[in-house]
Amino acid sequence: MLERLREFQRELGEKEKKYYSLVDNAAETIIVVQNGVVSFANQAVLAHTGYTAEELLSRSFLDFIHPEDKESAVQHYRVLLEKKSPLYACSFRIFTRDGSVKWVETNSVVIEWEGQAATLHFLTDITPRKILEEELQRLMAEKSLILDSLTEMVAFLDRDMHVIWANRTAGQSAGRSPESLFGTKCHEIWPGKNVPCPGCPVVQSMETGQVYAGEVTSPDGRILRITATPVKDKKGKIIGAVEAALDISERKRYEEQLKFLSMHDSLTGLYKRAFFQEELRRLSGSREYPITILVADLDGLKLVNDTLGHAKGDELLQACAGVLKTSLRRSDIIARIGGDEFSALLPKTDEKIGVDLNRRIRANVEAYNKEHPELPLHLSLGAATCRSAAESLEETFKKADDLMYRNKLLNGAGARNQIVGELLAALKEKDFITAGHAERLQELCRKTGEKMGLSPRQMADLALLAQVHDLGKVAIPDSVLFKKEPLTGEELEVIRQHPEKGYRIALSSPDLTGVADLILMHHERWDGKGYPRGIKGEAIPVECRILAIVDAFDAMTSERPYRKPMTREEALAELKRGAGSQFDPRLVEVFLSLFSQGK
Repeated sequence: MLERLREFQRELGEKEKKYYSLVDNAAETIIVVQNGVVSFANQAVLAHTGYTAEELLSRSFLDFIHPEDKESAVQHYRVLLEKKSPLYACSFRIFTRDGSVKWVETNSVVIEWEGQAATLHFLTDITPRKILEEELQRLMAEKSLILDSLTEMVAFLDRDMHVIWANRTAGQSAGRSPESLFGTKCHEIWPGKNVPCPGCPVVQSMETGQVYAGEVTSPDGRILRITATPVKDKKGKIIGAVEAALDISERKRYEEQLKFLSMHDSLTGLYKRAFFQEELRRLSGSREYPITILVADLDGLKLVNDTLGHAKGDELLQACAGVLKTSLRRSDIIARIGGDEFSALLPKTDEKIGVDLNRRIRANVEAYNKEHPELPLHLSLGAATCRSAAESLEETFKKADDLMYRNKLLNGAGARNQIVGELLAALKEKDFITAGHAERLQELCRKTGEKMGLSPRQMADLALLAQVHDLGKVAIPDSVLFKKEPLTGEELEVIRQHPEKGYRIALSSPDLTGVADLILMHHERWDGKGYPRGIKGEAIPVECRILAIVDAFDAMTSERPYRKPMTREEALAELKRGAGSQFDPRLVEVFLSLFSQGK
């Protein structure tokens, strides 16, 4: 019995020796840890780490683990002991004897070692894999950095339209993080539909294997330009598509605006001449007959532009366009075909309807003028009707244009006179000096003229000049006319433009044409330092020389926003000082005599 026991122990020892040799010489690294201390390490561990058995055994296993990974290793160790079931694929870094770092992955199990619980760890060197993973992560980060910097929304979709990957812009467009889009179908995110959009470029790309592009409108009104490129595996099988979408809503708005501006006048919003002519050609072959053509001309526009400025002229043009749009029908084609000329194509409109529309325009003009008496509208109208395609629309347009010009010749002078009348009324309303200024000038001019023995024609012109010499000031901004502080050099230049503006206004009115030159020269000086022409001496009409003295006297003896009035004696003394330079010296003596004689 004793012999048999010894034989059994010998066999057991040999088997233990054999298994120990097997484990110790295994290619896989094997470590046993008990109470946190390395109790066994096979030759593979020594070979992979460079340590000797003496350097490893009886030392804490944590001594060899990278500080950043110790916490996760301890947690792994605790879970292993608590659950007593194998744990797989726990990775961490260890230090080798030469100080280098290696990544290992352990599969662990709880065992009994020398009568006590221990943990057996099978370590695999995964350093090459980790290096590849880190390089892949770096490349992915670079790819993400590039793709996330794009303004386009980029996403990779599988065959079922699920988002596999999306860049930052794609996430922002959906109001979500890129990661949260994973697994969601494309058409559920952006168009907000249960099925792909009709003609979806992504669907077409995956069906045909070709690159497709198209436009899709989102529920919030954005317009997306989508380009889809199929993705194939090594065998050429289509596994999905890369979708690149760009929000082109702003560009589309600009395109629509440019398209509108290419056909419409930017000031009035009416069609341009080119579009009008194109419609004229189109309607000539249509079934829209009878077609009436209306031509309208805005009378007095040049006068308003020259005197009150182009801003006021633009207001008149816009008002004219507004009256025409209000008077005509939506189906009518209204265009601004010239600076002050408008025309309208009226399909399915005979002579009678054309006459009615003409009356409606005139009625609306009158209504406008009642509301805007300060700057009334004056239109010359002409209309002609083309009854069938046998007649020429071009000829009909010429007829309407001729009729308009005929009416303009009849009414143009009256319109200009009315505009001049409105300007004179505006001048009177401004009354930028004092009440009775024009009346005082007329009286003093009359007395001086009589004293000089002027002819009846000169006396009449002088009286009219006293009334309208400052007509050009209606075109001067109130901010300059009524300024209390001294005028700047630029503002003085604006003021000095009023003789020329008044001259142009006077030329437009038969009633004022005779004094137009006098208005132009009423600020010339005897010494030639006046404006705008700089003439001197007797080259200046006598009426202007008289007005210069009378106007200066009245200005000095009237209260101004920036000074108190002078006494009569002070003003006469100033006139004496200006004789021979600013004023005609002989006329100054005549003017002074009016007061010395008590007149």
